[in-house]
Amino acid sequence: MKIEIESKKLIKPSAPAVDSLRKLKISLIDQLQSPAYVDVTLFYSSKKDVRDPSFVPISKRSRLLEKALAETLTLFYPLAGRYVEERCLVEWDDQRVEFLEAKADGTLDQFLHGETDPDDVLGHLATQPHPVDQIAPPLVVVQMTTFTCGGMAVGLRISHKIADMHTVSSFLSTWAMACRGSVHEAIHLQSILKLKAIARSGGFDFEREPSRVELVTALVSIALLKIAKLKNGQSKPFLISHMVNLRGRTDLVSHDNLCGNFYTVVSGKSTAEVTELGLHGLVGLVQDAMTTSLAKVANAIDGTDLAEMVMNLAGEYQEERRKGDVDMLIFNSWCRFPVHQVDLGWGEPEFVSSLCAPFDSVMLMDHQKAEGGVEAWVSLT
Repeated sequence: MKIEIESKKLIKPSAPAVDSLRKLKISLIDQLQSPAYVDVTLFYSSKKDVRDPSFVPISKRSRLLEKALAETLTLFYPLAGRYVEERCLVEWDDQRVEFLEAKADGTLDQFLHGETDPDDVLGHLATQPHPVDQIAPPLVVVQMTTFTCGGMAVGLRISHKIADMHTVSSFLSTWAMACRGSVHEAIHLQSILKLKAIARSGGFDFEREPSRVELVTALVSIALLKIAKLKNGQSKPFLISHMVNLRGRTDLVSHDNLCGNFYTVVSGKSTAEVTELGLHGLVGLVQDAMTTSLAKVANAIDGTDLAEMVMNLAGEYQEERRKGDVDMLIFNSWCRFPVHQVDLGWGEPEFVSSLCAPFDSVMLMDHQKAEGGVEAWVSLT
């Protein structure tokens, strides 16, 4: 499927920022981030009900997205700025975000039903930012792509230096309200209950009821470790790592709407055979790593202490990656982030995706059509 960019615009906040909002010093956790971008693509079908007074025809959607984006940026001024690396700050000096319009020469169904290679398509639905001025690339790029069937995709990329998935989700939800004027496997809830029963039958004494993210992490890890054994010819020690949102987990920060990066990497290591551990053993490993690491975070005495804890956890994780003598299983969870509810004026998305990572990793998110279920996106290199 061929996707061609038809127009490029720069969108600035609909109102200028006060002087105190024009410069933002990023946190130590932000400074740890690579120069990568967090991305999400929302797919909307061509189904429509023209009798619905809130329905927005395709011909007017581009203008609506632009106008709502400009209004939303007044609440997220740093996202319209540029990152100044030598000073570790984001500076807004009347800069803008990039807004692209594109057309695909195929239908949305062709993509959703696997008639095209998703790896070839996804990267063209959320364009990689590039310098548009002499300072630095935009921190945000939005791309609206229309399919021949009338369906569309809205791709968003935000710099990881200033945003984690919580920030992305908050931005999307606010943008949606402004618009309205106010390897993939689905694991269903019935299946989740069975996993809990299997985990309990192993005799593991859980300190608390395992979460669905912990259960699915353990289940997917079993499959990945078996694949790794076939590739390596033998079992190796393994490390299961999860990126965990820290909002609500420490009294040092009381605002749930805190933007920027506020997460940590949590890791559990084992030298045991996965067949010996079984599901209950892996659930216990993941749960113990979560409980131990997050208990330390909760006891941080101040912001500096918290930042040092996060840096130490990240350092331990990077050291294991550097040594390369363990099988690394990297997980990230978008569960509980309402990305499936981003109604830009023409209904909720039919499908939500992210780009496949250039390394072995697993992305978990809420299943759109099965309440309590989990989708697992597995990237294998």
